[in-house]
Amino acid sequence: MKKFSAIICSIILLATALFAFASCGGVKKVDIDRLLSKCDTHKEVSLREGGIDNADTINVKIKTDVYAVYVYEAEYGNSITLDYVFDDNCDVSSSLDFANGSVDVYIEAKYTSNYLSINKGNYLIVGIPESWLENGFVRNSAVEVVVDTGAVQIEDIEQIGSISVVDRTGTVYIDDCHADVIDVNVNTGAVYVEADCDKTTINTDTGAVQFDLTAREITVTTDTGSIKGTVEHPQYWYTIDAHTSTGSCNLKNRTGSNDYKLTLDTDTGSIKVRFDND
Repeated sequence: MKKFSAIICSIILLATALFAFASCGGVKKVDIDRLLSKCDTHKEVSLREGGIDNADTINVKIKTDVYAVYVYEAEYGNSITLDYVFDDNCDVSSSLDFANGSVDVYIEAKYTSNYLSINKGNYLIVGIPESWLENGFVRNSAVEVVVDTGAVQIEDIEQIGSISVVDRTGTVYIDDCHADVIDVNVNTGAVYVEADCDKTTINTDTGAVQFDLTAREITVTTDTGSIKGTVEHPQYWYTIDAHTSTGSCNLKNRTGSNDYKLTLDTDTGSIKVRFDND
């Protein structure tokens, strides 16, 4: 019976996500300061306890079952901050692992009792200290977010090695981030990425994708959803490979003059991309 109830709940969540996507027509940025004002629980993860002074890389790995995740650059302090609304049915934990010159910070939010009793509006806000992001070794570091059901928003994370998001059901919004690599994989949910990076890969099963990128290599694939974007380099730099089975496309496939690649593919949806420096 419990398994059946969980399946029904998952179906309802999926239908809700699809309706939200269809009605909103995209992804909207959430005001993190407003969410912080509603939180009643605050925790800190001291990086110095994990050996940050001797670390070459720091990897922040966030995993949640039913929490939306918001990651931002915290202006003050030297610790990673966790803010959320307490829920008797959920547990938020953190741990550090230091080995071979790397500090791994594990942050997890998971349900501990009746799944159907959980407040589906739960969210976890993770603050990455500005002092850490300004250090040189951060270019080898990573922020990884894995969410089962809930939105993901990452903003103002600068000069980091990689940002990766895996979200089964929920929208993803990445704004004003600077990373070597950005990788987004979503089953059901729309995606927006505004970033400066070397390589960006975005994949969705069901959900529109919108981007504003300064990147050498851009790959976007979706089964059902349109692709719309802005590239901050001239078009003639790029080798373009764009395909849509059902829908319009404003690009022509071509071979570029530099080692720049733009690969776009959608089964059901249109493709519309413009180049700002043409």
